Amino acid sequence: MPTQRRAFNRDEALTFFIQLDDRAKAVERGFTLRARLTSSAGEVSWSDEERAVKPNKGFLPRIEYKTTIALDAFQPDDYTLTLEAIDASGELLGSSRPMTFTLQSWP
Repeated sequence: MPTQRRAFNRDEALTFFIQLDDRAKAVERGFTLRARLTSSAGEVSWSDEERAVKPNKGFLPRIEYKTTIALDAFQPDDYTLTLEAIDASGELLGSSRPMTFTLQSWP
């Protein structure tokens, strides 16, 4: 199901939590996540580069990623948040569906 476009004010914080099922056992190959927030002009406004993650133990390993971005440092604009999976050689294994939102000026 597509994520609905949201609008936030600059006095808010954006928290996102992503849970991945590691069916390909990518963690064993040196798997990392990279999150990026880009402006409507395509400029990277925020990034969490090359964040190594460890799976939970179990039949189907799950990878959990959570972070919070304070929005008061950004200018009002349309932004896109993406999360990419990258292996140890730097090859892109996959990426999330872009999540877009509008940052409004102060209320």
